[in-house]
Amino acid sequence: DLAFARAMQGRCEEADSLDRAYADSLVHNRYYHHQTYTIAQTYARCGNAREAVRWLDVTVAWGNMPLPVFERDPFLDPIRKSPEFTGFLARVRPQWEEARALLAN
Repeated sequence: DLAFARAMQGRCEEADSLDRAYADSLVHNRYYHHQTYTIAQTYARCGNAREAVRWLDVTVAWGNMPLPVFERDPFLDPIRKSPEFTGFLARVRPQWEEARALLAN
């Protein structure tokens, strides 16, 4: 949360340093995907699409795939038009639609 706060303040170098230190201490448990999503939002807020998408991919791999949230989250706006982010959405959409169809049955 401190890294995210620093990103919101425009202190991106500090946010990056905090995220890198924090990422090494993350525990892979049922809350992991929430933590990785916050890291992705932090990188996105600082305009680092490559790192943000890397963490979004981790988030999805750990079971958090809310495509509508990804499409509308204002914290992802700084990278919204980047090729990395649009490619990420294109990769996730079929998975999300498949999961949604399975849940509808």
